[in-house]
Amino acid sequence: MKKIAYLAGSIEFSLGSCHSWRDITKSALSKIGWGVYDPTDNEDTDKVAQTLKNAKMKGLEGKNKNHKLWKKFDEIVLGIQEKDSEMVLGSDLLIVMWNTEIKMAGTENEIIWALQTGIPIYSVINGSVVNESSWMLGLLRKTKIFDNLESFIKYMEKNNETKS
Repeated sequence: MKKIAYLAGSIEFSLGSCHSWRDITKSALSKIGWGVYDPTDNEDTDKVAQTLKNAKMKGLEGKNKNHKLWKKFDEIVLGIQEKDSEMVLGSDLLIVMWNTEIKMAGTENEIIWALQTGIPIYSVINGSVVNESSWMLGLLRKTKIFDNLESFIKYMEKNNETKS
């Protein structure tokens, strides 16, 4: 049976495209027999991110929590969280692209879900850890850490971890 990896990393606050590292990783993993859950597939991630940004800019702050803008916001975010949770929990491996220079949010939840259920986690950490929260570094230290995407891909190719 084909093993599945979930690709966790910034979407909403990503510098440039949130797709580039995912596309490279999907291609490399497919060559060694892995399937991939990519939260940016099957949705227009740029459009969703812009919709959420617009909702925040249109005045969510200060609005009553039952205001229609909040209800729409909650509907979108809770849908994303539910879908991502199902994909993480259905995965054999969580691959984390962690960038210390940008805000991360959902990725933290995905790491915790994987840790709580025993799903192995491989993390690529980009940037200086000096300004990263100690809490987050503590979580990432529980994972197998790579310095860059290339070293992670070489590791996977060498070890071809589709073997049961």
